Amino acid sequence: MTDSVERRRSFLINTAYFVLLIGMFYLFMRFAFWPLFPFIFAFFLAMIFQKPVNFIEKKTPLKKGLTSFLITTLAALALAGLLILLSTKVVTELKGLVDTLMAFFKDIPDFILKAENWLLALSAKLPNALRAALSPMIIDLADRLLAAFEEGAAAEPLKISGLGIDISTLLTPLSGVISTASKLPSAIVAIVITFIATCFITADYDKIVIFIKRQFPAKKREALSRTKSLTMSTISKMAKAYLLIICITCTELVIGLGALKVLGIYNGGYIFTIAIITALVDILPILGSGTVLIPWGIGSLFMGKIGLGIGILIIYVIISVLRQFIE
Repeated sequence: MTDSVERRRSFLINTAYFVLLIGMFYLFMRFAFWPLFPFIFAFFLAMIFQKPVNFIEKKTPLKKGLTSFLITTLAALALAGLLILLSTKVVTELKGLVDTLMAFFKDIPDFILKAENWLLALSAKLPNALRAALSPMIIDLADRLLAAFEEGAAAEPLKISGLGIDISTLLTPLSGVISTASKLPSAIVAIVITFIATCFITADYDKIVIFIKRQFPAKKREALSRTKSLTMSTISKMAKAYLLIICITCTELVIGLGALKVLGIYNGGYIFTIAIITALVDILPILGSGTVLIPWGIGSLFMGKIGLGIGILIIYVIISVLRQFIE
């Protein structure tokens, strides 16, 4: 009887403990994570900066505080310069890309009709029973898509509600500027806080680590150090791997689209922007580069641009094969 009571008591205590932990985690993520994110990110950066800071401190007479400030400043300037170069190139091409997408959306009804005719031609080769069942379905689906497109275009020229496509924000620079400007103060404050916190945490990193370790029993400190080393090593390897994949995918697309342009198959521009967007989509779970390239290639085939469609699909196959090899 006593054992049964003890087991129940132990079960209730453990359940309450885990419920409390889950509740605290939820409250932290819900209310405290974003206000504390600059400091969390600053601590992560301080861990990265420790090796160069310690190296410079040993090789020069500079103190760790000044070295931390210099390293943080150089890293911030390098990141800002890279973002400015990339954003300048992307923004320059983005307006033209949006115009091209608008022209593509205008051709959607023609694309739907060609796809309908192609599917009807295929169904004509099937047995009579299957053809009689599939043909009305194909025609009904095409009519529904055309009606949805026309309804959305008539309601708001820049919003195709029936197809769930809304690109109006891309074509209203003023509203975009206003929306972005309204978020600038909080973003600037977060960047400044992160910069200052990184400088101080990098300079006092050893003291902070010692203080944190003191909060754990002696047996747990070694496990904590191993966990930290393993986590940083894993994050570093994953970051390098994904950065390598992004660079390779982007390079493949630039070379592939550039080759199609030289051959006269691809007459558009915005190669750099398309390459960056596709490379970023490629590293996302589930999606991959096929999310961009497969619809583009198949759509080009339906629109009668056989060479472009085949070229895009070949680029996709090459990217997929090399991606698997790299992984």
